[in-house]
Amino acid sequence: ATQFTSLDGFTAFEGFSGVRRSSIGVITDSDATGNAGTVNMTTPNLNVSNGARITAQTLGDGTGGRLNLQVGNGITLQGKDSGIFSNGTARGDGGQIVINAPNITIGNGARIGVDSTGSGKGGELSLQSNSLIMENQGQITAETAGNTGGNINLKVSDIIVLRYNSTISSNAVSYTHLTLPTKA
Repeated sequence: ATQFTSLDGFTAFEGFSGVRRSSIGVITDSDATGNAGTVNMTTPNLNVSNGARITAQTLGDGTGGRLNLQVGNGITLQGKDSGIFSNGTARGDGGQIVINAPNITIGNGARIGVDSTGSGKGGELSLQSNSLIMENQGQITAETAGNTGGNINLKVSDIIVLRYNSTISSNAVSYTHLTLPTKA
């Protein structure tokens, strides 16, 4: 995209029953044994809101996919169920998310997650930014329901702010890893 990429909410489409979530993603089906694919995105600005998602996930035995996001100015994630996800379900492991953006804001229930909701391992998140602002229940997670937790690697050069019940978590039955930057 030359100026911005924006995904917003749910939409009803003529000829389809119900509503559809605004999303960009790759998903493997529950009967599949392979891994989810890769999404590469380069854009000056990225806005994901009101339930919209960017995903690379598996519903079967394979690993959740990889999301590579290169954003020139900033990322804004806003709204419950909105976010960036590379998840595994059933027996699949969480995938990998790599984000490089100068400014990142996560708020109002939005989330970045590399989780496994089944017996698989949590995934890996690598985030590089100048500022990370999380407010009103913004979340970053690398969790698993029944195995080893995922890894969260944050390289934030200027400021990290968590306000109003925002969390960064790596929860698991066993080992987890969280790396936060420090200045000497």
